[in-house]
Amino acid sequence: MNPTYLLLAGIVILSSAIGNVLRYIPFAQSITRKQRNRIWLYTGLLSLLGFPICAYLFETYPGDVVPIYKLSLLLTWIPYWSILLLVIPHRLPEQIFTLTLVACWLFMGHTISSLFCTFFVAGFESRGLAPAETYLWLGSIWCLLLLISLPLAFVLFRGILSTAAQRLFQTPLRWGIATIPLILLFAFLIPLASNEILHSIAQRVSRFFLPIAYFYYYRYISQTTALYQESMDNMRQAQLLTREANALHDYVQLIKSNNERFRILRHDMRHHIRMLQALIDSDNTEDALKLLQTQEAVLRTSSLETYSDYPLINAVLSISDAQAREQHIAFRQLVNLPKNIRTSCESIATLLSNLLENAINASLAQREGERSIRLKLQHKHDQFLIELTNRFDGMLHLGEDGLPMAPGAPYPGMGTVSLRAFLKKYQGTCTYSQEEGEVCVLISWKDREPAKTA
Repeated sequence: MNPTYLLLAGIVILSSAIGNVLRYIPFAQSITRKQRNRIWLYTGLLSLLGFPICAYLFETYPGDVVPIYKLSLLLTWIPYWSILLLVIPHRLPEQIFTLTLVACWLFMGHTISSLFCTFFVAGFESRGLAPAETYLWLGSIWCLLLLISLPLAFVLFRGILSTAAQRLFQTPLRWGIATIPLILLFAFLIPLASNEILHSIAQRVSRFFLPIAYFYYYRYISQTTALYQESMDNMRQAQLLTREANALHDYVQLIKSNNERFRILRHDMRHHIRMLQALIDSDNTEDALKLLQTQEAVLRTSSLETYSDYPLINAVLSISDAQAREQHIAFRQLVNLPKNIRTSCESIATLLSNLLENAINASLAQREGERSIRLKLQHKHDQFLIELTNRFDGMLHLGEDGLPMAPGAPYPGMGTVSLRAFLKKYQGTCTYSQEEGEVCVLISWKDREPAKTA
């Protein structure tokens, strides 16, 4: 077999494999070891399979080196990219965005290599070389440049999907953000499908407008997204403050209602005492005991339980308890909070409010008699734990971060946003599990001042 064709096949496969490695880099920290191993395995197998196919095409059709070389470079990214889609299937907008930026990187490297050959390889621009030799020079310089620039490429692409950059793909415009750069790239790539061996220097230099356009596009979108995120954060904060205010208002109403019941009880107490005295005087102890038991039950339902030294937490638990009773949900609480905690009681109250609201809504899907919620809020020294368990026979849907996500919803709900903010603020951990018709959430954190965020 002609060594030139073997080298051309190697150039096609090596550049495609490098492109797949660069597309993998942004996701490297967010996938499992098993997923990484699958990506490397499939990339290696595809390269071993693709090399003899490319070499065979060059050897069998020596007169069509130009279209084969161009079509190979324009199409081999498809099977390589399919590997990432297979292994990481749930992040398609990010995958499209990464695909476009890597393609731009490879495209610019190819353009720089062609300009280098134009000025430093004799006969390159004057068509003094055969097409196969022209592409061999071009491809060799290109692959060498890609290998040399790999450390820089790793640094650049590792930060593409950073926490701040991922905000781009949490907006309703995420598909447009991902596909517009790809459309722009195709506008530059379509002319390459012609049968020309080389395009003019002016055409090649004009390609450098592509990364410039990407830079300003990304900068504009980032600034717009930052403003959008700020407005969303303000809206969520307003919703949380409104929820806290409503909780306090409902708590005040509960206190007023209880005070009214106690006023009535005090008014009726002297009549009950006279009745009790009369029953005792007539030796009717059985009816006297029944009267005492009845009054004890009335007092128990009229009392407003105090769970902790923190009014806002008491308000949330009292309101949730009242809501649970209205819906015939058995609600048991075990609360043990110390005095003078460093964790914001407002943050704990907001978290409990969202968790209990979700638990009550999930319990309503159960039949009466099978509705139950158990809450434990404990501490041991400076370590805090929330354990919330509720009956739920349906399927628990979790997002990629292990937190609840409504099926088919593009964004997490307010409860998940609040939980995620709490975990970040106090560097806590959270696990959800479902077993034998019960959903259990465990949240732990160390009592500390809130972590500072940029």
